[in-house]
Amino acid sequence: MTQFFKQDSKQMVGKAGEKIAALYLEKQGYTVIASNYKRSFGEIDLIARQGSSLAFVEVKARNNNVIPLESLISSVKQRRIIKTAQLFVAENNITDMILRFDVILIKNDNGNAQCDHIQSAFLSDE
Repeated sequence: MTQFFKQDSKQMVGKAGEKIAALYLEKQGYTVIASNYKRSFGEIDLIARQGSSLAFVEVKARNNNVIPLESLISSVKQRRIIKTAQLFVAENNITDMILRFDVILIKNDNGNAQCDHIQSAFLSDE
């Protein structure tokens, strides 16, 4: 996989992780249609389409593996992503797609990025 960028800043590692995740999705046959989709109450890192599915993707990347990455996505964060996705769907008049919330965990494996793509990592209450 792509060489993992060794930056000190958590924000820089996050941005590099989003680029790695976008490349990973494209290699898997997805089309990334938006990145860093922001609204006042939340942000979605990547929005990608594959066939009739639309994935709202949260990307978590870290240079160290001390904290389990999957534990970094709280229920509050999930609700913000869901609310933001609902607005994206409404703004773009999306009615005929299967919607899901994915997570891509990017871990530093001796300088190389390892992607773990979890489809339907969490669900909307609706």
